[in-house]
Amino acid sequence: MPEILKNRKVAWGITACVVALSVFLGAWSSYSGARGDIADVFEDEIAPLVSQALVPAFNVQTLAANYLNATEIAGFGISSIVDDIQAANNPLDIHRHYNRLYTAVRGVYDHLATLETSETNQNFINNYLRNFLEIDLIMHQAGYNNLAREFNTALGQNLGPLVRIVVSEMPVFE
Repeated sequence: MPEILKNRKVAWGITACVVALSVFLGAWSSYSGARGDIADVFEDEIAPLVSQALVPAFNVQTLAANYLNATEIAGFGISSIVDDIQAANNPLDIHRHYNRLYTAVRGVYDHLATLETSETNQNFINNYLRNFLEIDLIMHQAGYNNLAREFNTALGQNLGPLVRIVVSEMPVFE
């Protein structure tokens, strides 16, 4: 046995490091597993709703093309945001891009409200926005959000702040 390991202080230091590492790895494993379970709920509950929200978003943009030029439409970026959502592969990115989509759809709607539109087109625009907002409301009321809040709260307790180095919070639709 090496001479350094016979030193009582060194042995206790090594033991403390091993215990601390074991506790960290156990917490990391536990939180990662719980996050994976909640990510599965996200995929089952929220991801399909985000996909459904793309339809009225595109419809608003399509109708806007009757009143706005290509540069104005591109400025709202609905098409590129939709591409970003479809390319996203984790809940945090999907949530971030969805929030951008929400802002863009509201922006197009608000901009169109300042323009002279036909009554028929205004009815379509209002219906598309209403459909989009209904899907948004369903996302906000989904059971996933409660699970994500509980997980995020647990992640802030005990060893959670240390584990946040490698395990991120789950997004909440509020």
